[in-house]
Amino acid sequence: MAYRDLFSEKEWATLEISALWIFQAVAGADKKVDVHELDALSFVQDNSDKFKSDLLKEVLSSLKYNIDDISTAYEVDTREIGVGLREMADLLDGKVSNEEAMLFKKSLLAIGMYVAYASGDIFSSKMSNLESQIIIELSLYMRISKQEYRESPTVEELMKRFST
Repeated sequence: MAYRDLFSEKEWATLEISALWIFQAVAGADKKVDVHELDALSFVQDNSDKFKSDLLKEVLSSLKYNIDDISTAYEVDTREIGVGLREMADLLDGKVSNEEAMLFKKSLLAIGMYVAYASGDIFSSKMSNLESQIIIELSLYMRISKQEYRESPTVEELMKRFST
């Protein structure tokens, strides 16, 4: 199924930038984006076929992740991350199945978690408390309830699909 056909240009752009919002929120938690985080994002795109969400596979395949494209996307789109993610969640309602919408949103969180784990040092937890808190906030922006977050497939299960 070509999900792209279900969305207008503007709506598709919101879906595309949602992955970048997740990245920016997590990678920017410490006020600096490092090479490990950028490499993690590139790895995720290169391995997007491992995601369960067909919509996310299609969205990721339409993007190029490099610092120039990320900068350009942020210059053009002035929405705050929370506002944009809520809009993204609303877009999915009625356009895709509830199952696909939840897979898409949880897979975005899995990307955030993978990016968070990419940058920790060997003497500390790979994901900081701040990054953990940000993942929770992002899930709330996307209207994922605590119960939905814990249901299978979990964010952790989805992350393991492309991290091995």
